[in-house]
This record gives sequence, structure tokens and C-alpha cells, in this order.
Amino acid sequence: MRHGCMKKYCYLALLAFLAMACHKDTRPVQSDKTDARLVQLKSVVTQGMPSPYFSYTYDKNNFVTQIQHAAGLFQYEVQYHNNRVVKMFNNTLFNKDTLVYHYSNNQVSSIDLVEPGTGITKVVELVYNSSHQLEELKWKKRNANLSLTLIRKLTFRYHDDGNLAEYQDHRDLGRGMELVQTHYFDAYDDKLNPESNHLIKDVFEHFIFLPQVQLQKNNPLRERIKLNENEWLITCSYTYDENLPVTKTVSRGGEQAVTTSTTFAY
Repeated sequence: MRHGCMKKYCYLALLAFLAMACHKDTRPVQSDKTDARLVQLKSVVTQGMPSPYFSYTYDKNNFVTQIQHAAGLFQYEVQYHNNRVVKMFNNTLFNKDTLVYHYSNNQVSSIDLVEPGTGITKVVELVYNSSHQLEELKWKKRNANLSLTLIRKLTFRYHDDGNLAEYQDHRDLGRGMELVQTHYFDAYDDKLNPESNHLIKDVFEHFIFLPQVQLQKNNPLRERIKLNENEWLITCSYTYDENLPVTKTVSRGGEQAVTTSTTFAY
């Protein structure tokens, strides 16, 4: 019995060692890449959502130092190394999680979600195509035996001009991974998109801040959402200040037509 317990402890120790080896602190190397923002988006206010929906604070070198989401439901402090994001600390009353970034070939390759007193509970893995565009984003939960189970996956496909053509959202709803919804985008304008990565934010998941990833360079005028047997066509219109959108109006047709507006401040 004692021998069996020893084998069990050795096995768990080996798993822990392998997990640490696979998730060692692979920080970004010094290069000409920088996560400083060319466009300083200050806030995003969306009708019907907690306000501000997103807000950003910058230092004098144009690096984002703080991010708030959903009127403070998430409040992040951002830490950098060699001008690249390496950690995000969530600092709210009920959540003190830390997001730890790992790099490969100077691109974000994975992000560990670390809970105080528990350790790593989830891992987000990133896969890129040959053009260095984000191709897959995978959320995996950490099991008691330190193995990982896939619980969500986003896959991305792009137009020739580099703008997002579609993304598919796969989730484990208790029957294994299945396609939940697909979003299609087209008819882009020629103005700058200040922050396209908001579209991958799930309601209760942490925000994945990826300054080097630009899913949409410009702003789509049409979006089609396919959810099981249902489809919705969404049209978007914008007002601009020079090359940047300041308002976005979204209209969804069908029997229950809905119109919402978003305001961007810089």
C-alpha cells in the first residue's frame, strides 16, 4: 500500500514537472516589435451594455497600462517586458486572477489563467497561419491530474486584404466540441479599426488583450450570423473623425428588428 502511494506521488510530481517545463516563462525577446498603440482608444460605450463597455489608460509612451471592461466588472493592470505584454492582473473585489503570456518566435503562443491559491486553471493557446495572422484561439481547462481539456475554440479565415472574412465558435456544451455559431464579415470601409479584438470577448471570460493581432484592419459594413438553423443579417454604418470611427450604428433585420449604437472616444 505504501509502495503504491509512493508511485502515485512520484507520478503526480512528474506531471507537475512536465507542466512547469511546458509552461516556463518564455518571455518576448528584444526586437523592433512594440505593443505601444498608434491609436489611443480611450473608451467604448455601447447601448444596452454596462458603461463604459471598454476603457483604456495609457502611459506617456502610448502603452496601455489599465483596461476596464463592463463598467469595472474586469479591471486589468498590464505589465510589459521588452515592450510586449507579459502579464495582466485583474484587480476586482471578487477576482484576482492573473493572465501570464508566453511567446514563441516573438508571437504570443499561450496565456495561462492563474487563480490565487489554486494555480493555473485554464490555458489559452494561439495558432497562426503562414502570414502571421491568428488562425485558432483555443481555451483549455486544467484538470486535477494536470491534463488539459478543450472547452472552446475559435477559428478565423481572412479576405485577401487581411480583413476577417469569418470566424467559427466551437464549444463543449456537454456533448463534446460542436459548432455553435459562425460570423461572416464583408463590405469593409477604408478607415482604421481602433480595436477589432473586442469581438472575441465572451461575457464572463477574461479579455484576451493582443496588441499585435489585428483581426479587422478596417470596419465591416455587413455581418451575417449563423446560429444553428437561424441567420441574422446585420448592417453597420459609421461616422468618422478623419480616419477613425466615432460612432457605429448596428441594425439587425428580421421580425424583431434591433438597432444599437456604439461611441468611440480617443
